[in-house]
Amino acid sequence: MKAAIYGAGAMGSALGTLIVKSGGAVDLYARNEKHVAAVRQKGLTLRCEADRVTFTVNAPIFTPDELKTKREKYDVIFLMTKQRENPLIVAFLKAYLTDGGVLVTTQNGLPEQKIADILGAEKTFGGVCSFGANFIGAGEAALTSSLASAKICVGAYERGGATRYSEAAGYIRSLLKPVGDVTGGDFYRETENLAGVRYAKLTLNAAFSSISAATGMTFGEAAKYSKTKKIALGIMREVLAVAEKTGVRIDTVQGRDIAALLKKGGAPLGWLKEAFLRLAMPHFVRTHKHSVSGMLEDIKRGRKCEIDFITGAVSAEGKRAGVATPLCDKVTEIVHGVENGLYELSVKNAAFFD
Repeated sequence: MKAAIYGAGAMGSALGTLIVKSGGAVDLYARNEKHVAAVRQKGLTLRCEADRVTFTVNAPIFTPDELKTKREKYDVIFLMTKQRENPLIVAFLKAYLTDGGVLVTTQNGLPEQKIADILGAEKTFGGVCSFGANFIGAGEAALTSSLASAKICVGAYERGGATRYSEAAGYIRSLLKPVGDVTGGDFYRETENLAGVRYAKLTLNAAFSSISAATGMTFGEAAKYSKTKKIALGIMREVLAVAEKTGVRIDTVQGRDIAALLKKGGAPLGWLKEAFLRLAMPHFVRTHKHSVSGMLEDIKRGRKCEIDFITGAVSAEGKRAGVATPLCDKVTEIVHGVENGLYELSVKNAAFFD
């Protein structure tokens, strides 16, 4: 079996380090030539600050141009780039998959359908990550959550033939399951309800990542401030409404049925449930309270972020399903305004929701 990670930035470097540390073999691809050079010279380093440990591994790393020269073919490619260039990147990678090979997109939002349109549904898998990482500099990344809380859930976009599916699932399992020996937890999980897992993560991403990108706040700060916690709760309910209308069964989050938990309470004690949810909101993001959105990092670097694939994706699905998503619409507009210099990056942007 041959495997690759295409997009060895912060998240890709973190996953690559954990796979190699657990005894797996994976080729990394990154466009950042300084990063590639540093890894070749001194290894790939992952700093796990919550656990006060650092891993440095020798990982084979290449640029995309070198993939063209190598003409390597892979049984599994993890796609860990930004979604904005997916049509071009996925079409490019198609030539580097074996006949039975699959692409596992770990991107946020709902990326599988458009990827399947290019590769075919039988070659499309999704991997939903519940860990975060920041890029420190050439050759180094940092895990923003604890090792034990780092997890990935993988499922097929659409099951093909039984043999093809079992072989592909086996490839992925053999790479990712041993990572649990490094993290000290159940790192890998398989699901037959990929859409439900996607929407479960999107519920939190659409709320906290988008608010972070619009205001500059950490997830923990957004969950504590009265104005933003109200907005976050409303955004989560919009995501759940779209999922329900489109027939998606939402997966659990941290063992909890978030669809039931976030549903508005009826009279006469509905206000009590609302008060409880706002009080408990910091608990929802406790393992990521110091994290900021990757979209915020992009904005600070002067790059266009992926808001169209997060709250923008919710709005698009809501429009198709006939579900109103005013809060998702608004936060998408605000983040674009920050990107384009129309608004300052400030908690004051929460006032635009009034």
